[in-house]
Amino acid sequence: MAFERVVVRSATLRCVISSAVLLCAFGTSAATIEVQDRDFSSWSSFSFVTDDPNVSTPGPGTSAGTATRVAAGGNPGAFLNIVHTVKFGDTIWTGGIKSDYTYNPAVQGAISALSLGANVRMPGPGASAWEMVVQQGGQRYYSYPFGAFSGSSWSGVTASNLTAANFDTNPWAGNGGVSPDGRHPDFSSTGAPLQFGFLVGNGLGGPGTLSVPHGLDNFALTLNVTPSPPDPFTRIVDPCSLAVWCADHYTESFDGSALTISMTLGVRGSPTEELQNNWAEGIEKYWGSEISGERFSIVDSSDRYPIYFDVNFVDGALPADFIISVVDGVGRTETSTWYTTLAGWGNDFQDEAAAHEFGHYLGLYDEYKGGTLEPFGPGWLCDSSKPLSDPVNASCDGLMGDLRLPTLDRYYEDFLADFAEFTGRSVVLAGSPFPPPGQSTSDYLDTVGEGPLGPSASGTVPEPATVALLLVGFLSLVASRWTRRTLTNLH
Repeated sequence: MAFERVVVRSATLRCVISSAVLLCAFGTSAATIEVQDRDFSSWSSFSFVTDDPNVSTPGPGTSAGTATRVAAGGNPGAFLNIVHTVKFGDTIWTGGIKSDYTYNPAVQGAISALSLGANVRMPGPGASAWEMVVQQGGQRYYSYPFGAFSGSSWSGVTASNLTAANFDTNPWAGNGGVSPDGRHPDFSSTGAPLQFGFLVGNGLGGPGTLSVPHGLDNFALTLNVTPSPPDPFTRIVDPCSLAVWCADHYTESFDGSALTISMTLGVRGSPTEELQNNWAEGIEKYWGSEISGERFSIVDSSDRYPIYFDVNFVDGALPADFIISVVDGVGRTETSTWYTTLAGWGNDFQDEAAAHEFGHYLGLYDEYKGGTLEPFGPGWLCDSSKPLSDPVNASCDGLMGDLRLPTLDRYYEDFLADFAEFTGRSVVLAGSPFPPPGQSTSDYLDTVGEGPLGPSASGTVPEPATVALLLVGFLSLVASRWTRRTLTNLH
């Protein structure tokens, strides 16, 4: 598999996206994207012949070139081996395009400048020309004027701050008295997708034919871009229409800078306003995390979009996404029935319990022993009757398994997929460091003044109503919650 490293930089954070994704960037008004390739297994080669303007008579036009990947002998490892058979009067040009990377300025933002670095060698006499290549709309453009390199040892070549005006369709432009054709690529926010590569050229100083080998390695491209934010959207999502514990729907709204998940919960009963505020703040805190700025963000190649949550409790007689019956007394909270005094965990965990139940409203299953587990899933991950340090809880890592733990990236997969679908962008999920490694969420919140939630707190995780969930679990064998999710586009 080709080695590829794509780095997104900004003023404050640097993030890496590789074949195994999940790192990210913090966006600003401008960003830098770095693309590196040291393997060349995903390059497409091309070769063509032009007359040599330094020779008075036309060349035969029969020079040839090849570009192939060689697994060893590079600087180090694999490299692109370019071999020319050049005849007097011709200029032979051979290069390659990195076909597994495309930048779309219409989606990702305008390019203000490009920079290039590479290692090259020419184990033979004389010197060779080199240029950067930009391919757009079936047309190749070459940086001009070309540079030169020579020598059998690996050496570096660079070009910095190239704009669209530094590229032309004639590879001889700016050299040998040749004027540019005047055609350039379009780096603006309305430009077509772009791919990038490298070109080597040779002529011959006298009659005859010569074979000229070259090597290319450590291709490194830097794009300075002005991010173009995705278009705003609002969607109503039916998280799992066959599962009775899910909300009827929730709303995803993107305003160009952040994604907000909104849900209205109707309350039947008489919980105090203070308790309802505690529930709402708990959900928004654990899922959106006001403590660390945001719990998770969606990241594309040029910017970062936090995911926030907006939960409102209203009278049960009013329209709502889900109705909760609240009992004034002690009990074990279940998805559709909450208690003003929480049995087992105690009232210090009212906000965590609300956040757990909210996960069910989004369509998530339990992850603890005795709960309703996802069909074909990994089974239970948590035994909340035991300490988190117990070996039986070695895989226990999230709020849907234990109230002492945070929300996890896998809980946000649907939001990420929806964002990618509605914006047409390639995106990854970035998480805030919450809580610190080895510290439970409860302990962490305690250190920042969120209440006396000590490490000894324990209890049984609230669960959805058993009989209904057994039926739903059976139905889920036929249709998973992902295939049942439906979306309504509001605008």
